[in-house]
Amino acid sequence: MEEDAPADTPKAAVIYYSLQSQDNFLILYEVNGEQKTEVRRLPFEKTLYPEEDLSELAEGIRAGSLEEGIQIMENFTS
Repeated sequence: MEEDAPADTPKAAVIYYSLQSQDNFLILYEVNGEQKTEVRRLPFEKTLYPEEDLSELAEGIRAGSLEEGIQIMENFTS
């Protein structure tokens, strides 16, 4: 008979990337559990974007990989 792992065994954190706006910058973060590390920062002019986009950025746009996060960031800045 197979035993399950104890309930208090920590699970591996899922790493993802989050794109957010802060002040006049777009910031891409790597999120690993409770740890959030800035990966890239670019200037960002908020007045050029609709409120819907700004709301999404305020909450954070999630990306599954660094490449995807950079692509989303470039879509906002190009």
